[in-house]
Amino acid sequence: MKWSRACGWLLICWLTLPAHAQLDIVTRPISEVAVNASFRALAEVVPPNQSAVSVEVSGVVQAIPVDVASTVAKGDLLLQLDDTDLRLELAQAEALLAAATARVTQAEVRLERANRLRDSEFISADDLLDRQTELKIQEAERQRLKVARDLANRRLGYTRLTAPFAATVTQRTAQVGQRLSPGEQVMTLVDLARPHVIASIPARDQATLRLADTFALETQRGTFPLELISAVPAIDAASRVSPARLAFAGPTDLPGATGTVTWEVAGALIPVDLVVRRNGQLGVFVQADDCPAFVPLPAAEEGRPAPHQLPLDTAIVVSGQQRLSICPEAP
Repeated sequence: MKWSRACGWLLICWLTLPAHAQLDIVTRPISEVAVNASFRALAEVVPPNQSAVSVEVSGVVQAIPVDVASTVAKGDLLLQLDDTDLRLELAQAEALLAAATARVTQAEVRLERANRLRDSEFISADDLLDRQTELKIQEAERQRLKVARDLANRRLGYTRLTAPFAATVTQRTAQVGQRLSPGEQVMTLVDLARPHVIASIPARDQATLRLADTFALETQRGTFPLELISAVPAIDAASRVSPARLAFAGPTDLPGATGTVTWEVAGALIPVDLVVRRNGQLGVFVQADDCPAFVPLPAAEEGRPAPHQLPLDTAIVVSGQQRLSICPEAP
């Protein structure tokens, strides 16, 4: 009789416990159960500069000392236009400037003489003002012609097309004897400096870039280690990707090569068997003071390991979570 009464009291006490206290649950730190996540994105090797070089003045091509596959240093001659007409224009501008300079000298002498005559009152105030004005007019005209001379000299310099940086010639469209117009493209240059990689990061993976320890580029020529330089903090509305720029950490691939950038984030995913659905949301139970608390994982998808942003020392329920319910007092 006493044994039956004792068992009854035990049963009543057990039934009055919260549901989570009636279950055997096991917790472990996320760092012990989370798995690494690998990510991939399409990428291209691009040079620091790739320029379509064009002429700035019209003229007939006189010489092209380079061709496709030629390597040039900064300042090397790429193309020479016939500069006969522009040299004549410069000579004319210099002659006009010289004449203007002579007129300024003459006006200065006349003004100086007028100033001497003013002291003797042999010149009127109006005549003196005329000579002062004439000097200013001649000085302005000299300045205008000086600018015209400088422009003519600048146009003459445009007949020599030089390399803006050390490069290799990948395309040449101009020919000797061809007449070119301003803005017409003559060749394409690819910078010889160390190339970098532009990757198209899917919107869902953008936040993982800052968490990754290593990056690599996989192309037909092999695998190349990379370092993240920067990522655009915006997503293209049409393609749903965000560009990221990476540098080669060792040997480089050739500019124009395409491939895949890969990166891995340690402990980024919670195994699918630990993820449960409560109130229409996917998430996990973690250890709290009074009862296990349900933490939603907004990026989780049904049947797949779930990305999370929880501290790795968080105690997560790894056994018994399927039978747990959300505690009324849980936030």
